[in-house]
Amino acid sequence: VRTIADLARHGDLTVGGDPEVFGRPEWTRVRDAYGLGSLRTRAMDSTFMYGAVRDRQVDLITAYSTDGRIDAFDLVVLRDPRQAFPPYDAVVLLSPRAATTTGLVDALRPLLGGISDARMRAANRAVDIDERAPAEAGQDLWTAIRAGRDAAR
Repeated sequence: VRTIADLARHGDLTVGGDPEVFGRPEWTRVRDAYGLGSLRTRAMDSTFMYGAVRDRQVDLITAYSTDGRIDAFDLVVLRDPRQAFPPYDAVVLLSPRAATTTGLVDALRPLLGGISDARMRAANRAVDIDERAPAEAGQDLWTAIRAGRDAAR
């Protein structure tokens, strides 16, 4: 199984997700686009989803693609060939005053498109799994971005 479409061939599966996800239009769109109406759903706190799939309490989960537990637990992010899930990319928003602050926009520019999912997963893993200080992981991330070293991109 490498894509969401591959799941349709496996009818007896349980998907775990945070309590809101299964009532959202995005889930309905994905379910219908891929013919996944036979999947059983199990609502659970996002804190426990990754351990639940790792420990085989559920077969798959609705995950955050930049969560460090994906790599730590050797999970696979399924491709969405029909692009049924909308992008959830982070955006930088500035107030009108901040947008005119000398140098601020130039300082933030390297962030635009500068952090791949894999790099963000590594930073999140450093904090959530390896218990590094967020400031330290953030500094490593910023240093790599400024150096243009996002090999995962």
